[in-house]
Formats: sequence, structure tokens, C-alpha cells
Amino acid sequence: RIGIAHLAFDAGSPAAVDALMARLQSHGCTVESAARTTGDGYYEGTVFDPDGNRIEIVTRADSAAG
Repeated sequence: RIGIAHLAFDAGSPAAVDALMARLQSHGCTVESAARTTGDGYYEGTVFDPDGNRIEIVTRADSAAG
């Protein structure tokens, strides 16, 4: 398959990542990976949109914004 690996959006804060993940799931996106803190200091979760595109919702784990 040729194309992009995934799209990533910075949500601004861990709370915003959680809220957006819940909203995307309620709109029919399938959760690939629940939000979590990664080893490289990010808080992220991924979903597949209805067309099968991988969408990553991310922020720095230490972000206090939002």
C-alpha cells in the first residue's frame, strides 16, 4: 500500500487527547491504541477513521495547556 502512514494532530493537552479520542470513537472511529504515555514523552492514542485511515491524537505528556 502506497501513501501516508498516518495523520497526527496535536490536541494541546492530555485531557484534550482523551476528550477527542472519546468523541472520535462516538462518531464511529475504531480505537487502534488507547491513549497512553509513550517512552519518548508523548501522550497519544490512535484511531481508524471510517475509511481506514490511521489518525493519531497526540501532545507532549508534560503539557499543561488546555
